[in-house]
Amino acid sequence: MKKAQLEWSEWNAVPVFVDSNGKAMNESNDILHYIDGKHGNLWARAGEDAEQDRWMEFSNEVLGKSIVAVIYQSFRSSFGAMEYVSKVDNFTAKEKFVNKWMGALVMKFVGKSRAKMFDEPPRENMKTQLDLMSTGFNGDFFGGDSPNGADFANYGILRSMQGLNGFDIVESHETVWAWYNRLQMFSGV
Repeated sequence: MKKAQLEWSEWNAVPVFVDSNGKAMNESNDILHYIDGKHGNLWARAGEDAEQDRWMEFSNEVLGKSIVAVIYQSFRSSFGAMEYVSKVDNFTAKEKFVNKWMGALVMKFVGKSRAKMFDEPPRENMKTQLDLMSTGFNGDFFGGDSPNGADFANYGILRSMQGLNGFDIVESHETVWAWYNRLQMFSGV
């Protein structure tokens, strides 16, 4: 929420991950690969599985931008998202006020810019992207019988939307919703 929180780094956007040894990175899929490599090696590294790489890239380049266009489609939905954020973190009353009102205004414009990336209006585009995403499932998951990096990347994007404007689109997509619930049970998150 504040650029000052990232002054220590070379990055000006989230996510930023720093491990206990001080190794830092800021790209979602790199973070997923790094954590998996340190704590399980459950899926292939980048460049080892073209399908996994394709759907992990989809999570960042398409799905992530699609949900931003839906969540921040209007000032009202942007305000709702900012209000949620202000409740889950420790902000002063002044910071909450500024985050909600200014954040909502800024994010409404961000949402509009993301919406321009697609040919359809945000809600229809989200449905289209979920339809496309579901073609990548190889059984219960992208990874077949068990999740791979593509599952966690796309789940993370959609999980960030839970409770916000547009999540009903995910809930009403029969195939994606079933996958989402399987992954939620698998991950416990």
